[in-house]
Amino acid sequence: MDHSSDVLVTRSIEWIYQSYNRAKNHVTGQTDAEVRHPEWTRRLLDELGSPDKSAYNVVVTGSKGKGTHAILLAALLQRAGFRVGLFTSPHLVDFLERIRVGGVKISNEGFLASMSKVREIAERFSVPKAQYLGPVGLVAAAAALWFQRQQTEINIYELGRGARYDDVNQVQHQGAVVAPIFREHVKQLGPDLEDICENKMGVLTDTTRWCVLHEQPLETNLCLSLNHTLASFSGQFEIGGAVDVCVQPDFVDAEESLAYQIVLDKERQLTVVGPSVLQDFRGNLSVAVRALSHIWSDRRPSERLPQLLSLQGLQLPGRMQVLSTHPLILLDGAIHRENARRVCQHFGQNSASNEDGRNEDGRKRHARGAILCLPADKDGQGVVDELSAWVDWLIFCPAQNAHLVFNGEFADYARSMGMDVWESASLEDAWHCRESLGHADDAVLLLGTQSFLSECLVFFQVPSEDIWSMPRFMEGVR
Repeated sequence: MDHSSDVLVTRSIEWIYQSYNRAKNHVTGQTDAEVRHPEWTRRLLDELGSPDKSAYNVVVTGSKGKGTHAILLAALLQRAGFRVGLFTSPHLVDFLERIRVGGVKISNEGFLASMSKVREIAERFSVPKAQYLGPVGLVAAAAALWFQRQQTEINIYELGRGARYDDVNQVQHQGAVVAPIFREHVKQLGPDLEDICENKMGVLTDTTRWCVLHEQPLETNLCLSLNHTLASFSGQFEIGGAVDVCVQPDFVDAEESLAYQIVLDKERQLTVVGPSVLQDFRGNLSVAVRALSHIWSDRRPSERLPQLLSLQGLQLPGRMQVLSTHPLILLDGAIHRENARRVCQHFGQNSASNEDGRNEDGRKRHARGAILCLPADKDGQGVVDELSAWVDWLIFCPAQNAHLVFNGEFADYARSMGMDVWESASLEDAWHCRESLGHADDAVLLLGTQSFLSECLVFFQVPSEDIWSMPRFMEGVR
């Protein structure tokens, strides 16, 4: 590895945050409408020659599952024969994961070349002291340059917390995907769900021709029905439907693969073959397939949509990710009750237990545990409630992120429920604690916030260069 290029990449990343760091003490207000100025990103793109306008772009917004939707859509497009660019944020292990072509992250040289052009233009701007060039906008501009250089046909861009005032939303896009919307980031997006929906639906711009929504929570559907932007949208609009799942018969050799059948209309049906873990993301997959059908109609109008695509070997980093099978080690970012319930069901099935995680006589069939990293502002009680029927022990640890608050409240709550609970100072300490307590052969859940997922992937040396890595590279890990 070229150490000198690593140093240059680090310096370039530091520069990306200079404008924000300079302005943050001068910025007034709290909402994105008051604080953010995404028009600087559009100006930057235009000064760079509008590289985003040389390809077909799709943006992804929402509150939960944006990254999963983006990765699934990019993977389907790649398997359908397109050359695909993928922009996601934040990263888990390596900053350069944010920019990928064909699933492979950008090289040091490619990143430096693109950022050099971005910096050359950006430093000419006279930005008022209370405004700044959004860091994610600078990286998105570099991604657009890289995608143009790599001659991609379709590019997928994941937005941040909003859309209307999001820098990445300045990328000219023909399609939009909307993941489930919840009440979140109220200081930045607005106090009410209607405010949040209106912000997210800013994803519909003058160039947007179609939009596919994931099925939304009931209260969000009500809010969306009142949204004037959606009501006035002149493009095509649909909500992702159901996915029929069946075990694949003859033509799939890989173990634990399933076929996911998505019926688009009376004449079109697409079967996706992939790992069994995708059944936990069936709604996301349905949305991605419907988005694929729109893109196919636009880009391959004279050709028939494929009837079968394979996603075997696809990884969804930090999303039901199997790090080892002997013992089973499963990594997920579940920090709320609903997500924890889904993870527990999958975990139980894959650790050789029945539906409720116990033998007929009421004893747990296999010893299992969980290492949890749950900041004080997350639904730790909900996570513990769901885990209580599935695991024998819990170890709580903090993430090495100074911005997160850990107060021991959730560990105390687990103890009050009679669970076996320990606390440790770090992931590494938690892992050694697991061994010292005699649980080295137990199946383990690793659940926590984004920072924790990153620490786990680094700790277990999980490769992040390619989303198509096979999942069984850590057999027998200890």
